Amino acid sequence: MNTTGRFTNEQDSRLPRHDNTSDGGGLIVEAVLAAAITVTQKTVLHDAAQLPARHQAYAACVSNRESHGNYRAKGDVSSARGRWQFLDQQWRHGLSFMVAERLVTFGLPKKQAANIRHQMQAKPIDKWTPVLQDVAFAAVITHKGGYKHWYITGSRCNALAAR
Repeated sequence: MNTTGRFTNEQDSRLPRHDNTSDGGGLIVEAVLAAAITVTQKTVLHDAAQLPARHQAYAACVSNRESHGNYRAKGDVSSARGRWQFLDQQWRHGLSFMVAERLVTFGLPKKQAANIRHQMQAKPIDKWTPVLQDVAFAAVITHKGGYKHWYITGSRCNALAAR
């Protein structure tokens, strides 16, 4: 899975501040803290995008069938978008909440998750970063019966679904 994502980070106001700005030390500490937040956010995003082993074969099949792994894919006859071909008109709003909830579960502060949710809601799903599309799929597929959203009669993927 591609897990490179870039986001605008806001510093957590609860983090300690170094007030000695006369020697430039405060700026260095602020930069180190900002880098730590970025690393933490990337780690959470990566972890939240991972699927349990029992879902991986199904995910690979669905990704290939729906978009050949193309995160920028657009459906020909529907609003289906992205690697997993979520119907943009039906999913964008609710799916962004599911992603934010999963990110909080994996350790992202609620404020940062809310900022990401707002960014997601402002863009079509195919414009979401790859890692967020994968977090979205993980959020849906790990819910009981989530595989049903990609059920197609006769598809070989159906037999791979972890029920």
